[in-house]
Amino acid sequence: MTPKTALLIAVSIVVALVAADAFVVYRLQDPQRYVAHTSLRALAQCIAAVAAGVTAARFHWVSEYVGRGWTLLFVLYALLAVSYVLNRSGLGTPALSDVLTIVANVAAIGAFWLFGRALRVAGLRFYGPAIVKAGVFIAAITVACVLVMPTVVEVWRSNAGGLSRAADFVSAVADMLTFILVAPLLLTLWSFRGGQLSWVYGCLALSTIGWMINQAANDLLPAVAVRDAQMTGLFLACLAVAAAAYSQLAASRSGVASV
Repeated sequence: MTPKTALLIAVSIVVALVAADAFVVYRLQDPQRYVAHTSLRALAQCIAAVAAGVTAARFHWVSEYVGRGWTLLFVLYALLAVSYVLNRSGLGTPALSDVLTIVANVAAIGAFWLFGRALRVAGLRFYGPAIVKAGVFIAAITVACVLVMPTVVEVWRSNAGGLSRAADFVSAVADMLTFILVAPLLLTLWSFRGGQLSWVYGCLALSTIGWMINQAANDLLPAVAVRDAQMTGLFLACLAVAAAAYSQLAASRSGVASV
């Protein structure tokens, strides 16, 4: 299976999950709807966690540079899944949820920082026009500020408890930084265009775009469309990570350098 086929399968699964949530789960009555909605979201996060974990293991977890990025993605999605299931099942506590949120978001920052530096670590650089590089970064910073700054201001003004406020603030800062870090992912994609590694960075960038959609849903869309947009963004983020993981494994099997 080629990376292109893996991405097409991932997108098909996203469409299937969104359709199932919108046309099947939404019409159920509680508690069946509650359980089904929780299961779909947890399934997507578990797919991303397993895919990232398998890829991290292939690169010996933190022993190799690329393995560190995948290890952090595994931590991110595993903790998101655990935290979500615990909260929805009533087994979690606010303090535990806040701690898991903080650790998961720190892992997200670390993962995308590592992937964003992959081109430089490989001893390469973006050979396109400087104006293109600047434009990509400016666009990423603008989008990040538009999507996340309202949340940062809201958290800053909130009267929530110390740990809860810290978790919300770390989450917002992580969103902003990872949205900005889509710029080096796109530049790396451009630099590797035509090669197998381009699929890795393209899918990782697509994953970040999924989280952008999830973040934008509340602020930019009418209430009737918020649920579907949030779930679309989440499913896209998770399945794109799985496609990126498959592409990374496929590249390693063919002898292509990891970064």
